[in-house]
Amino acid sequence: MNAWNGETYVALLCLAFCAFYGMSAGSIDLFSAAQHEVMTSRTFPYILTAVGAACSLSILYSALREQAASGPGRAHEVRHWRACAGLVGLALVYAFLLTRIGFIVSTAGFLAAGIVYLGERRWRYVVPAAVLPPLIFWLLLELGLDISLP
Repeated sequence: MNAWNGETYVALLCLAFCAFYGMSAGSIDLFSAAQHEVMTSRTFPYILTAVGAACSLSILYSALREQAASGPGRAHEVRHWRACAGLVGLALVYAFLLTRIGFIVSTAGFLAAGIVYLGERRWRYVVPAAVLPPLIFWLLLELGLDISLP
């Protein structure tokens, strides 16, 4: 039985990325006064590493369990490489446009294009899902944390 389907590869790749990210988080410099603090500049990367590793292990476990339940034949292995490549292309365009047209406009455009690309055609769902998250995130950063985005 071949347990190495696409989900397994993605889960292992994400787990390897989380391990690398967690190891590199240890090299973040700390201020001398912050070495004995509870929250330091390393805390959030460590939390992201733990959450990412837990999600990767969960995906790996479910992929292996699904493979074992499907029997000796080929497991449910659907590859959507075209959709993945399209979303990566959208992310590259988003990264290019982020500093040129601003956070809210580029993020809303990226979300709307991604949602439409993945098949949602009802604009009453696309517009709120694309506009509200970047607007709320911008307001939280700008007004709550006093961090200005482009």
